[in-house]
Amino acid sequence: MKIFEGNDRLAYRDPTCYYHGGFFHLFFTVSEKEGGYMYNRIGYARSADLKTWSSIRLLTERDLTKNFSSPGNVLARGDGFWICFCSYPMPQPFRERHWATGDARLYTMFTRDFEHFEEPRLLNPKSHLPIEQTGRMIDPYLVEKDGQVYVFYDGGGISYATSKDGQSWAFGGRVPGGERCENPCILPWQDRYLLLASPDSGITFFESKDLLHWTQTRREPLRRPEWDWADGRLTAAFALELPDGLEHRYAVFFHGSRDVFPETHGNATLALVFTDDFETYWDEI
Repeated sequence: MKIFEGNDRLAYRDPTCYYHGGFFHLFFTVSEKEGGYMYNRIGYARSADLKTWSSIRLLTERDLTKNFSSPGNVLARGDGFWICFCSYPMPQPFRERHWATGDARLYTMFTRDFEHFEEPRLLNPKSHLPIEQTGRMIDPYLVEKDGQVYVFYDGGGISYATSKDGQSWAFGGRVPGGERCENPCILPWQDRYLLLASPDSGITFFESKDLLHWTQTRREPLRRPEWDWADGRLTAAFALELPDGLEHRYAVFFHGSRDVFPETHGNATLALVFTDDFETYWDEI
């Protein structure tokens, strides 16, 4: 089921969703090509039924040196919610360089009501180092376990750090994660954790008992061959456990890119499917 369809100028990518107060709150990257440059911003829309969505609201500034992108997830903390994402600087024309510079960094943004959002706040998972020495970091995902918050992210493979207060972080290292580990999504699954990550195309699944030791189990292309709007790549899958009363247990959000340059734009379209077991998928709820 398509949510927002991309075109030559606009692309919609990297979705995450959170259910609260009777609404599904959807965050994603809005990529805009203009004057030979690629501008990325965090977009937001909401829905009561996963079928009809509000108009898109842009939450971050239009700034090539920031290019905020790739929201990972929403974590309830205290009296509000953290949304995590990254900067993805692209100061050069995209035909010269269509990927982020080495100073891509991790951020969080706080809201109490999904109406008012605070300014993005830098997250340094390597607090023992000055931020300029931490290296390129993209695609964060937050998990709370045993009184600690974990941030998983892509730093050339999945790495992680932990924090008790969300301010000071202790770097944990790198965890096994396959050859491409963009857009991690982690959720409880039976008696363990399930991790969805982005290979060249589709979804790679990993399983773990402790969040730190992961075993790759399989890949899933969904139905990409049937969708001409995903003939370039299907990626950035995010799984949301649905509230009681709906026919299926999970919604899987993702984007499909057309086979046009650059793939980081690809006229990308946001879409979702439904599943109970990550084996069989339906287009309609």
